[in-house]
Amino acid sequence: MRYAALMHKLFEQTQLDNWQGTARTPHFEVDGTIVGLIPKGDSGLVVYVDLGHQPGNEIQLLEYNARANDEVSGCFVVVPNSGKVAYRFDVPLDALERTPSLPAWLQARVNQARTALTSA
Repeated sequence: MRYAALMHKLFEQTQLDNWQGTARTPHFEVDGTIVGLIPKGDSGLVVYVDLGHQPGNEIQLLEYNARANDEVSGCFVVVPNSGKVAYRFDVPLDALERTPSLPAWLQARVNQARTALTSA
């Protein structure tokens, strides 16, 4: 399974013993931010960057989503049950398999989410 191989690569690069959370939906802390890696079929991955509660920013976040129309952009979502805002990326596994450093790639996604939040 490609997803399992990718997670194994991540564990080797970060020296993690096992996944935090459930085995099917690992969550990691990256620079003080929770990142979830959820498999999307056999060829993709959904990355969620938890940005916490953002009261009063709903309109700005929706407007940002309307402007973000290129392939590398993510979008803001509200997580059911918690009401927290997350930034979501859909990523093909092919792109991640070619990434030499998954920890650096995850850090870049956290930075991208934070930048998107400040520009929303």
